[in-house]
Amino acid sequence: MNNEYEYLCNELQKQIDLKSDFIAQGNCQTLEEYKHVAGIIRGLALAIDFIQDREQKIIKDEDE
Repeated sequence: MNNEYEYLCNELQKQIDLKSDFIAQGNCQTLEEYKHVAGIIRGLALAIDFIQDREQKIIKDEDE
């Protein structure tokens, strides 16, 4: 994985881990807060997927 892509994915994953730990520790006070944090996690995971897909496309294009 390209260093820039790897860095971005790692940083996003760290945020996912922090938010997941927040939920796992029972820190959400309301259902709304839980939904909000879960939405952030989903968005970050989606961002990682987009970055990885883009990297694969670039690698494929370079190989052609």
